[in-house]
Parts: sequence; structure tokens; C-alpha cells
Amino acid sequence: MCGIAGCFLKRTIPSQERLKAAAQRLAHRGPDGEGFFCEEKVGLLHRRLAIIDLAGGHQPLTESRGEVTVVFNGEIYNFAELRRELEAQGETFRTRSDTEVLAVVVRRDGHEGLPRLRGMFAFAAYFHREKKLLLARDRVGKKPLFYTETPEGFFFASELPALLSLLGEIPPLSLEALEFYLSFRYVPPPWTIFSGVKRLFPGEYLLVAEGTLKERGFWAPLHPSPQAGIFFEEARERLRDLFDEAVRYRLVADVPVGAFLSGGIDSSLVVASMAAAQGRVHTFSVGFKDDPASELPHARRIADLFGTVHEEVVLGPESLSRLPEVIDRFGEPFANETALLSYLLAEEASRKVKVVLTGDGGDEVFGGYRRYQKFLKGPRWLPFLGGSKKGAREYFRHLCLFDREERKALLGRTCGWPEALIDSYWELVEGDPLIRMQFVDLKTYLPGDILFYADHTTMSFGLEARAPFLDQKIVPFGLGLPRAFKIRGKKGKFILRKLFPERIPEKFFERKKKGFSPPLKRWLKGPLGEEMRSFIREAPPLFYELLHKEAVEGVLQAELTGEVAKKIFALYVLARFLETFGVCDAKGL
Repeated sequence: MCGIAGCFLKRTIPSQERLKAAAQRLAHRGPDGEGFFCEEKVGLLHRRLAIIDLAGGHQPLTESRGEVTVVFNGEIYNFAELRRELEAQGETFRTRSDTEVLAVVVRRDGHEGLPRLRGMFAFAAYFHREKKLLLARDRVGKKPLFYTETPEGFFFASELPALLSLLGEIPPLSLEALEFYLSFRYVPPPWTIFSGVKRLFPGEYLLVAEGTLKERGFWAPLHPSPQAGIFFEEARERLRDLFDEAVRYRLVADVPVGAFLSGGIDSSLVVASMAAAQGRVHTFSVGFKDDPASELPHARRIADLFGTVHEEVVLGPESLSRLPEVIDRFGEPFANETALLSYLLAEEASRKVKVVLTGDGGDEVFGGYRRYQKFLKGPRWLPFLGGSKKGAREYFRHLCLFDREERKALLGRTCGWPEALIDSYWELVEGDPLIRMQFVDLKTYLPGDILFYADHTTMSFGLEARAPFLDQKIVPFGLGLPRAFKIRGKKGKFILRKLFPERIPEKFFERKKKGFSPPLKRWLKGPLGEEMRSFIREAPPLFYELLHKEAVEGVLQAELTGEVAKKIFALYVLARFLETFGVCDAKGL
């Protein structure tokens, strides 16, 4: 797990100064060392977090034949099996690292070798003879990769601030991305907040040669379902095997491994499988002062059940003072307040372990979100269960923060891009509307929100997060299950509740689902809320060139509900972002 960046220029040689600056911006991702590669117009850099082969896994790594040089962020979980296959075919290796296995796979097969990789990854591979660069991102987007093309050439990086250092300038803000942000609280792939800067879409690769870019996909989460006629007990047994296997793969490390534990279904199952595989587990939980809805007691029950080494982080409203640090790491506005919890929990966990397993993906793959149940509930939803855009628009209501009329008031116009994005994914899927909703979330919310903050917050402290529920075998299996295996009555993730009854009695999962988020409304009722409002009112000039002051003031003066608290928070984050990065113009203004 690391940070990577680089460039493929058109006429000049890479700037050592810019490469060093980008490496410094990625130092938190790789505190164990750095490396550089420069050849003619190509420059690659790597910041290392040593997880496997602590002595021999340095990068940039050139495989033994000297044909391909790789910089790689992530883990290839099946690298040992791939290595054995390659050795049987005559390949030799100088290290024990998964990076060298990756380099040999892409040297032999190029992008056609990507389906063989089981893991999470974002990498760049330079082919010396062909003078081309191959970049790829894992199937669901666990590892980030940002890029842009300018008259100077092609640039990429694991994080936006590092990419800006490589560019040596701040691009204008994208008005299209701003409308996405106001709708969703994040910017979905492939966009970023900066005009002309993109993030590589999950499950895609990019080929860069002299003057050309080619993007292609190598994986899709939906396949003709082999589970259409499966019995529940058969599905449960199959899933048990897949899940335990996914956890075992993610326990491979030469450093300590722990787990984030909320006490909910997903993280509890992860801990149960870890305990069965390795014995005692080190777990970490986060909760809130004087909050009856805090999940700490539930996490403690699971920790006690498995006898984990358990640690808790207890937060109050003063935690929001750390928000500018998070904005600086993210490099673009991001207003899911849960990211702050993940950031502070990762800070604590990084003092004890270098890897954590998480429950990310369980809701998307197995139908856990309450909005799924709300959409499907009762006869009033029947008109939206078909394939028409009405269904997509109705689901959009469950996703958006500022609706179309509110965005129009804030921006003075709206192009309807967020609604059109949801429409486009909704119409790609046929059949059960639950599958449609899950697919929309796998393409937008999961990579753009959940996995974005999971990666950036953990890697801020050199901590690697691994997500068994997002294993490439589990995702299509879960999506293809009959709806009744996922949602039954008022219960989501039905099959997960029944997965390991001998390890976790189902009574542990009887409580109502609670989102992993701070009590933002309560926190904004006091002085902190007034501080946020004051900061918004005194925001950088571009803020009020982008947004109408009267509409912003209407939000600030509205009665403080949970929804209004989120809107104030989103406006505050946008203002902080503009100040932090000194963005002074927007394309199209």
C-alpha cells in the first residue's frame, strides 16, 4: 500500500522539483521510503508503506528482463498463486513482493492480464520498448487514481494534492462537478472538482502512448445470475466459504492486522471470520460523548464475544476542529461527515497496527440500506418499479442533498447533470429494482463516497484498509442473489444475519440499523454552528461568485433539522476547500 504519481511528457524531461513536491504530498501514504524513475519523457515516483516483503519490495520496480517498470498502490491477494504459475512457465523473481508478480503479469499479457489480479490496486506500468504507459484501477475502486492531460503532457497521482504539485498550478473549478457536489455531497467518478482533471473509473485501464489516451473497461459487476434458482441454504453455505476465503486472503501481511468494529452486521462478521482464522483480533471503535445513539456498547458486545483486544475513540463537537486537515488530504470538497470519524479512528488504529479489515461494501452488495426498503415499500412505489426514468428519479430523491430547485436557487441555473447520471445507470440494468439501486450505488456512492474517504482517511496515517465484502467473487454473487435473500420484511442483509449463527447468535443483529455518522445536528446547535455560519458568510470571493448569497443565507437561517445541518456542513466544506487550495476561478463563469 503506497502512494504513486508520475508523468509522460510530450517534449520536455520531467521536472525533478515537481516530482519531489508530489512525493512530499504523498508522504503520509508511504512513510517507509520513496523512490523515483526517470527515462526520457517519463517520470514515476513511489512512496512506500511496507506491508509485504519489508526488505525487498521497493519501488519503482523493474522486472528481471528490464522491459517494464511499475509503481503500484494496493495489494494483489493471489500473488503467491500467480507466482507459482509464472515460475512453472520459466519466470524468475528477485523479491517476495506482489509488485514484482504484477510487473511480470503486465509484461507478459499487458491489459489482458488484469482479470487475473485478485486484489485492490491502482498502478502505472511503463513499457520501455513500446514507449507506452498502462494505468489501471481495481474493480470497485478501492484504490484511487487521478489524471489529467495538458499541452505539456499526461500526469497522474494517487491523490489530487499530489497531482496539483505535479502540474504546478491550480486548475479552474468545474461547474458541472460543483452541481454534482451539491446534489451528492461528493463528486462521482470519473469527474473531480477541477476542470479537465478526472479519476480513473473502477474496473478500467488507460493506455498512454505518444499523444493518445485510450480508456477501456476490464470488469463489470453484473453478469447473468447463476443464482436464479438457488436454495437459501445452498447460497448461505456458498457465501460462508467465499467470505472466509476473502478474509483469509486479506490477513496476509508481514505487519500487524486489526479491524474496524462498529458492532453492526458487516464489521461483526469480519471480526468473526478473522477470529476463526487467526485467533485473537485487535479491534477499534469510535463513538460520541453523551450520545444515547452511540454504537460503542454494541461494538463492545462483539468485542467481548470474541475476546478481542478492543480500543475505543470517544469524540465530541471539538473533533470538527480537525476538519481542515481532512479537506487538505482530500483535495476537493467532500461533505460526508463520517469521513471525520474515519480519519480520527484511523489515527488511533495506526498507532497499533498497519492493516485493518473493514465492513465496507456489505450494504451495497447485500441490500442493507434503509433507502432500498423505503423505495420498495408498499403500493405507492409500484409505478416506479419498471425500467422508466421515473424509477431513477424517485431513487434520486433518496440520494440528493440539495434538490434541483434548491440547486437552481443556489447556482442561478441547473443543467440536471446529477439526475441524468442516475438515469444513465438505472437504465443499464434490467429486472428487479433492487438490483438497479445496488448498481447505481456501486457506480456512484461506493467509489465516490465510501471508498474515497476510506482510502484517504486511513492512508493519511499510513494505515491500509482491506474490505472482504468487496472481493471480486463476493460482489457478483451477492448482487445475483434473489431479493428475498437480501431484503425480507423490514430486515436488510437477511442472508448475512444468518451467515454464521454458530459464531454470532442472530440476537446480536436485532437492533435497528444505524448509520455510521456523528450527531451533526446536536453539534451545530451551539457555538460551533455559529462559527460555521460566520465562516460561510465570510467565504473566499469565488464562493459568492459561484453561489447566490440570498440562497446561501436562506440555508443558514433555516430551522436546524438534521437535513439543514448537512446542508450547512456542505457549504462550510466548500468554503474551506476554496480557501485551503486558493481556487480563484471556475470554468464557464
